[in-house]
Amino acid sequence: MPYKTAMDSTLIIFSLVSAVIFTLIYALGFHSGPPSAVVIFFSVLFSAIWAAGLWLRPAGPMFMGVFWVPLLIVALIFSALLAYGIGGIAPKSRDPSAVAPTPLIVFFWVLAVFLIVAIIAGYLLL
Repeated sequence: MPYKTAMDSTLIIFSLVSAVIFTLIYALGFHSGPPSAVVIFFSVLFSAIWAAGLWLRPAGPMFMGVFWVPLLIVALIFSALLAYGIGGIAPKSRDPSAVAPTPLIVFFWVLAVFLIVAIIAGYLLL
């Protein structure tokens, strides 16, 4: 059962700001691939933080109606996994045939559909 912890607009704004901050850290510090990977990184991270805000149990201190500690932990975990999965942390190979983008595309679409369903279900079950 989802937890109602914040006003919807506050949760969305917090998710947006957190996703922008973690995306900037990724883009300026770790990213060396195509620019479209940054857009994918941002969209998945934003959706994950938003869904986490709807489904995680409230814990830690509250700021403007948002329990922010669990959301930042989710943002950190998703950022690390996405940066590794997109290829921002691992050493780059110069051989273009060494990279198989098809599993990443399938993973992205499955994850995107799952997060959208989690967000919609979070609002429908409140």
